[in-house]
Amino acid sequence: MLRFASFLGALLLSTASLASSYIQTTSFPSGVQVSIDGVLKGVTPIKVLVTVGNHAVLFTPPGTGWNSFSTTVTALASKTVSVDATLTPSVTAGPAACRASRSPE
Repeated sequence: MLRFASFLGALLLSTASLASSYIQTTSFPSGVQVSIDGVLKGVTPIKVLVTVGNHAVLFTPPGTGWNSFSTTVTALASKTVSVDATLTPSVTAGPAACRASRSPE
């Protein structure tokens, strides 16, 4: 009976590892917050253990100056999915964004 329990435990562990995957994230700029399926996981670069299947990945920059980036990835069993996000600068409308200087003539 003890051998069967050990075998069953090993089988469950190997099955669990087959049902998991990793999402590896990097970004420009670095240090951007990463949320997977709506849960904050940390900041880039980061490698996160996930279940097999589709996952929503959101990159949120701290403060202002950059736009957020989101994508959906499909994690496959025992594989690592890499997501490299290049955030774009945000454009601020209004007088502050339209300042110009002029040198004296």
